[in-house]
Amino acid sequence: MKVVRLLLGLRDFLITVMGAVFFLVYVIVYGSLVLIVGAIINKVRGEAARKRFVSREVGRFGRNVFRTLFCKVSVNGKEHVPASGSMVIVCNHQSVLDIPLVPGYIHHEIAFIAKKEISRIPVVRGFVKALDGVFIARGNRAQTASTMRKLITILREGGTIMLFPEGTRSEDGKLLPFKDGSFMLPYRTGATVLPVAIDGTGKLMKKKRLFVRPGKVFVNIRKPLDSSTFESEEALRKTAEESVKEGLNETRMEVLQCYK
Repeated sequence: MKVVRLLLGLRDFLITVMGAVFFLVYVIVYGSLVLIVGAIINKVRGEAARKRFVSREVGRFGRNVFRTLFCKVSVNGKEHVPASGSMVIVCNHQSVLDIPLVPGYIHHEIAFIAKKEISRIPVVRGFVKALDGVFIARGNRAQTASTMRKLITILREGGTIMLFPEGTRSEDGKLLPFKDGSFMLPYRTGATVLPVAIDGTGKLMKKKRLFVRPGKVFVNIRKPLDSSTFESEEALRKTAEESVKEGLNETRMEVLQCYK
């Protein structure tokens, strides 16, 4: 038994090292090249073409993250992703791996909302800016108000953003209550809300655990919600929360059926 644990630990260590090397090489080296090519495309074909190119590469990066970590991703409901129009992708949150998962397997054209600290990483900062993303400094009310105005503009112009309305990662995989006011943006702009249930990423990379453990990730994309039909932000939030909860339950029932 001890030998098995040692072998599994060694496996996880090697996969984690591979993931770290992949991140450094892909993001810093290849990512820099993508931004340079994007700048050239911007001059030749315009900003829209540059954004399409960079966002496709971000989606490719997201898929390669999971391939490098030997993690299989199963996606249901891809047909529910709107072909056009403003959209807010709303997901439950189990791991930092949820962030590359969304552009990799759901929708790659996303204006990211990132912590201010992320802006200190040059290439990552370049990607966020290239996709019209924003950086948020917690506690800075003036900057938060400015950021919210920019996000409203992005949605009103037909863009897409991603939200984790629980406000933090769930440590045990259970869905946490969605925060009050977390649906203010889609409610004010009338953007489509796309509820998404994610399961399995928390087991791959748990809080306070150093190594990644390979496994399977399940993505259940639910039917989109028309924000303009709801009488209040609270009603929209509760409906989306219930949809994500149902999606998690459906996914877990399917997994249990596989082992019967």
